Amino acid sequence: MSNKDFENIRPYFDSEVPDVVRKLSEALDWISLMKPIIGEDNAIEIADAMPLVETKEEFQDELTSPFLEALIEGTTTVVTVSFENENLDEYFSKPILHLTNHRDIVLDPSLVNVARMGNGYSATEVGIGDNLLSHKWVEMLVRINRCFVVPRSGSVRDKYNSSLLVASYIRHSINEGISVWLAQREGRAKDGADSTSPALIRMLVSEDNLNLIMGEDLSGRVTVNLDDVSLETALDAILHVNNYEWFIQDNIIIVQPTTTKKIMSGELLTRMFRLNYVNGSIALEAVNEVLTARGKIRAISSTGSTNLEPGEKDILLVTDLPNNF
Repeated sequence: MSNKDFENIRPYFDSEVPDVVRKLSEALDWISLMKPIIGEDNAIEIADAMPLVETKEEFQDELTSPFLEALIEGTTTVVTVSFENENLDEYFSKPILHLTNHRDIVLDPSLVNVARMGNGYSATEVGIGDNLLSHKWVEMLVRINRCFVVPRSGSVRDKYNSSLLVASYIRHSINEGISVWLAQREGRAKDGADSTSPALIRMLVSEDNLNLIMGEDLSGRVTVNLDDVSLETALDAILHVNNYEWFIQDNIIIVQPTTTKKIMSGELLTRMFRLNYVNGSIALEAVNEVLTARGKIRAISSTGSTNLEPGEKDILLVTDLPNNF
């Protein structure tokens, strides 16, 4: 997809900010709205600064961050951020996808971004469903705060196309060096039942021209950061920890509960290999020479194109005896 396809879902460009903040400042009585939450002095300071900002970064530095800091100070005892090895730079210095369940679609990513900005890192872009954008000023406020819109309405086909669009936009943002925060499913996990959304798995596989089959009872808790990983690694991370396995057959990814069946002598295995520097047709000829009599191999274009060029990221499906891998 091209940048034009993202026109209606992307955050605002900096060139659009002056007009947006003018409209926002006139849309509501911001002082009256914010005063009960962060106090009159803070509310006046933020409201007065709103029509003067010229970029998204200024908006977040001069309005959003002071608002969140005042909110945290007035409503919490302490907010901390920690990682297993206490190395924030390892997590925040490179573009990553913060993929998680959520209790509050606004507050959860806001706290993540307070931690990021407070430690000198840029804020993430945030996915937010269009079902929450009931007023134009709400849409303006979230898109100027580096949010992108996740379309949720329409037919089944519309929702499928929306998933492809959002998946493409997230990949585009990560490739541009921008981190993304995304709730892995619609609706709050307020009852503690944090289960993996099948739509998440579908979105991950959609960009590789693959289909997906899985049981209706797929469930399990997952919170992951995906940082420059392959589809295979992402599926392993999400599915294996919840006792599910996956395999690929004829362009179809099949997800099922992990079986305890052992591989018997003579049973065949199928593995998927992603090729970065040679197209599948060339690799197929080379690998085919070392297969056993029962082995078979197939090349699939990840782009869906039939016009293969060297360097295209093809997928190679190899089926053979386990001891020949």
